[in-house]
Amino acid sequence: MRSRSIINDCRILHLLKIEVVTPCNALQVLIEAVQNHSPDVILCDEIGCEQDADAARTVKNRGVRIVAGACGDLRTLVLADTNLKGLLGVVETARSKKPLGNDADHVQARFRVRPPVFDCIIELRPGSFDEWTVITDVPLAVDKILAGQSYEAQIRRRDQEGKTLTVEFVATMGGR
Repeated sequence: MRSRSIINDCRILHLLKIEVVTPCNALQVLIEAVQNHSPDVILCDEIGCEQDADAARTVKNRGVRIVAGACGDLRTLVLADTNLKGLLGVVETARSKKPLGNDADHVQARFRVRPPVFDCIIELRPGSFDEWTVITDVPLAVDKILAGQSYEAQIRRRDQEGKTLTVEFVATMGGR
């Protein structure tokens, strides 16, 4: 996280930009910003590491909405072992024995242990300026990906002139 913008809900828009000089203190800077300025929304230009994800979760847990950018698509962040999967609810794996199986037979189940930081995700594709994917129910989408099921998303397209916007409702494949 390089910089943070804080928006406070009052009659006069209050925008404060706070630079985070070293990534090590991003969490502390955000906590101080939330305590000292009581924002309703914090904008982050980029969440790129586990410390940034922890900072975002702390902000959300204190009741502040967060709007941020992060690299990767939902399915990859959920299934891959990335530092950012904490943004999606911290995925854990549980092992159990199969019924009537021997000791070598284990079943692994992946599940979400916390709510995601984001309520909605907008996925942008490099080089595509007129099409994006919107996932409006992130907790359900994460759970369905972990179960190997498809989840609902919207593909929004804008024509070349920028005058017409179309919305297509699709089932995006989750998977393991």
